Amino acid sequence: MTTTFTHAILGELKGIVKDDGRITQFRGVPFASVPARFRQATPLTTLDGSTRDFSEWGFVCPQIYDPQFIAGTAFGGPIDRLEYTFDEFKCLNLTITVPTFAIKDTSKALPVMVWVHGGGLKIGGGANFGLEDCTKIVEQSMEMGTPVITVALQYRLGPLGFASSKELFEEAKKNGENPGNFGLWDVILGFDWISKFISGFGGNDSDITAFGESAGSIILSYLIISKGHGRKLFKRAIMQSGVATTMAPSEVSAEQANFDKVYAACVKNRPYFPSAQDKVDGLRAANIDDILKVNPFFGPNYRVVVDGVLFEKKYSIDEVTALTFDCDWIESILIGDCQFEGILFRQWVEMIVNKTGSPNSLFYGQLNDMYGSAVAARLPEILDSFSLEKYRDYSPSKIAVMAMSAMMYIKNKVTPITIPEEDIMKMSMMVGSIVFQAQSYHIARYSGKKKHDIKTYLYHFDKINPFPGMGHGFSHHYLDVIYLFKNTVGRIIELEGIKGNQEKVDFEINFSNNFTGKFISFAAGQEPWDSSRVGVIGGTSSDWVVMADEEDEVTNNRPLKGWKSLLA
Repeated sequence: MTTTFTHAILGELKGIVKDDGRITQFRGVPFASVPARFRQATPLTTLDGSTRDFSEWGFVCPQIYDPQFIAGTAFGGPIDRLEYTFDEFKCLNLTITVPTFAIKDTSKALPVMVWVHGGGLKIGGGANFGLEDCTKIVEQSMEMGTPVITVALQYRLGPLGFASSKELFEEAKKNGENPGNFGLWDVILGFDWISKFISGFGGNDSDITAFGESAGSIILSYLIISKGHGRKLFKRAIMQSGVATTMAPSEVSAEQANFDKVYAACVKNRPYFPSAQDKVDGLRAANIDDILKVNPFFGPNYRVVVDGVLFEKKYSIDEVTALTFDCDWIESILIGDCQFEGILFRQWVEMIVNKTGSPNSLFYGQLNDMYGSAVAARLPEILDSFSLEKYRDYSPSKIAVMAMSAMMYIKNKVTPITIPEEDIMKMSMMVGSIVFQAQSYHIARYSGKKKHDIKTYLYHFDKINPFPGMGHGFSHHYLDVIYLFKNTVGRIIELEGIKGNQEKVDFEINFSNNFTGKFISFAAGQEPWDSSRVGVIGGTSSDWVVMADEEDEVTNNRPLKGWKSLLA
């Protein structure tokens, strides 16, 4: 059913009433507008002239995505949101989900949780994606007696959010705008809008917890370490599988080739010697579908760039960690990972098979971006720490190809390299550790000089995927999101091997409730556990088990030695 609510500043808004009237949701609420392709967005301070009907999902940033994933078929069948409606100029919108009592009496001032979706900065639509609908999080928060309001926001993606070139930087300077990193500034404007208007929905604008996964977590990390935006954005952060160096910032000069490649592929009747404005105007007039096809999801990534405003230089993991504790506006961070993050890197395999990237450069490029050039020379020691010492004398390219094959858990199908069965998991753990786990561990356990006493809490998600398919049986990247939002638990308990087994059904339901509940209680200001210990969920327990790192290393085969070797 629809309902009409009068916001103190925004006026009448039409939304959806859900869960027998207990929850109200406003979809597709615009927070900024895009004046032109490759331009900074401008904030919206009113809804004058805009539709006030927010009962339908909003637009999403154009992208090339996997329709089966968006439809939910990768997780058991179709879901509410079966397809996206694209509009690059109207995609900056958010979805607000509130306990209905909060908008009837806005003096309650509830804690606010703001979701920033992942997708490698190239895909996603967190405010318009059925798997990531926040309704069940709000529902559980009410059942726990710690009700929260959620806001899911969207940002521009791929070339529309992160294209960079000297031409675009020159134009921004001419227009008096911040250069590049459009998608990051979109998120900042989203937080500005929330701070200004959330109290009118019954939220506390000084009690905001941001939560994000993968690229969403990376964005939160970037916002924490940057002083250039000049805001106090949120009080707490929940960072799932990613920090700034997981997708390290690039230089504009390095991104220029990407911009030139797209221009050459998409702009017809080009001048023989195009001016800077010719190139920008040509790409503004080009068909967005043509632009997206130049760098599909498995192609090179668009990167956050050093812009002189948000970021003065490229940062190593040591610098990211130190800058995290330089932040004077964040109170606490809950940071963690999934047990087998390495399964994510399918695109590396695609690059190798299609010969669009060198295994050597991909593998070492990732190492050098994150940890510095010295780490490449220490690869034999790193291999030792993951019990892969038998490969000490292999060439870097051969090790890289083996690692990429391990990511797919395929032998003799993707590459000609044979990986012994016992080494597949070790290789996966090593690459997952390089890109995700060691970096989260470094922030959580940082013992260097801290300018501010920001409490950091470390967690590990060990639950395995029960759905049939490539991820079955592994605690892989993004699986935590599936359980966090709780929108597929109903179909999990109907799976073969679970249905009819009350013990297994209870395990799945309790697991999801306990996992989500910890994030809700953290957003409500509760300490999850002593910060010197680690919280682990999954494996044999449906509830959180808190222990020392060394105990976790032994009990759960955590490659703690490998992380320390990478960070040494």
